[in-house]
Amino acid sequence: MAKILIVDDDELHITLVRLSLEPAGHIVDALQDIEHVVEVIAHQNLDLLILNCDLPKESGVEIFRELRARITKFPVLVLTGWASQRDADLADLARAGADGYLTKPHDPIDLQIKVECLLKKTNSARPSTVG
Repeated sequence: MAKILIVDDDELHITLVRLSLEPAGHIVDALQDIEHVVEVIAHQNLDLLILNCDLPKESGVEIFRELRARITKFPVLVLTGWASQRDADLADLARAGADGYLTKPHDPIDLQIKVECLLKKTNSARPSTVG
């Protein structure tokens, strides 16, 4: 079971993400008010962040860059509705440390697979506490 936060202004999309991930036992919280989002996220104990890059008040790309500059303790999956003309922005996100991305609308199975892969990768990178 993982604690996942989605930052998105679209209630329908948040619901779709919840319906995709909660049946697998994950706890999915949402943040729609993006004021001071980096400060809010910095105080969360998360296993994964899902970040929409198409936010109305502040660019998700800028939020991501600020987030990665301050917080590196959990993976970030970027969601975007961008068409191919924004491929350069996606490449910039990858260079800045995005752990993966999906385009919207996403397939629920693709989201589940991507999330499970990121969580497995993160868990295998953590030191073992068995002793």
